[in-house]
Amino acid sequence: LNVSPHVCGLHSYAAMRLATVTISCMKRYVVECGKNGGKPAEEGDIMSTLGMYGETCRTLLQLLKHGVRARVVGRNLHLVYSLVYLQRDFYDIISARASPFKAPEMATIMQIISCADKAIQEDGNARTADQAMKVLEKTVGKLKAVTKPVTSVGSGLRERSNSFDSLASDISTVTDAGSDFTFTYEEEQDPEIFFIPYIYEMIVCTISASSIEWNKPQINVFPLLEGQEEEDDELAPALQSYAIDVGDAV
Repeated sequence: LNVSPHVCGLHSYAAMRLATVTISCMKRYVVECGKNGGKPAEEGDIMSTLGMYGETCRTLLQLLKHGVRARVVGRNLHLVYSLVYLQRDFYDIISARASPFKAPEMATIMQIISCADKAIQEDGNARTADQAMKVLEKTVGKLKAVTKPVTSVGSGLRERSNSFDSLASDISTVTDAGSDFTFTYEEEQDPEIFFIPYIYEMIVCTISASSIEWNKPQINVFPLLEGQEEEDDELAPALQSYAIDVGDAV
């Protein structure tokens, strides 16, 4: 969430993966809530299975809402398309009996889905993903309009052509209090204990994700000190060198 306000220009694959992972977590959270008698996780609970799914869903939903804000929605049309593509799943999750997801926290997402889906349906010729993207490019102004926070309750009734328009109409009267967020990162003592192994694992997994069989213990990322420390500040010569040829590590 620290970088979520800056998420824009998502690739089509990344956007679809983000949306599908969110759907998967939401479905699982609904199941866990059902096992818990229909009760969501208690605030601050991140240790139980229920609490972990709840916290993950909240994080992913906040990321989605940041990705479709009025300021960046024009640069995240792939994300908008992904939401439209998975709209049935979102609707089923919200309509589930044990669903912990309420109208206010889903308002922005469902409004975006309704507006984008309506534009694609009205065009009539958007039968492929590329054609749908062209329609969305022409609808950026409307998408920006529906993502702006609502501050008053409207009295007029709109025609409800389908279940998605109906749901979006109902929740559009609710102020989306989660439109702006400020996140603070608090660095704990000795952060390198976590970050060094994490970065090493990320690098090793990235370079070894191929058909080539790597000898992982031979992959040097950091010149780590091993054995006795040298009296001076300089590293031992053996610790200053890396594999010159790829064959040394394969």
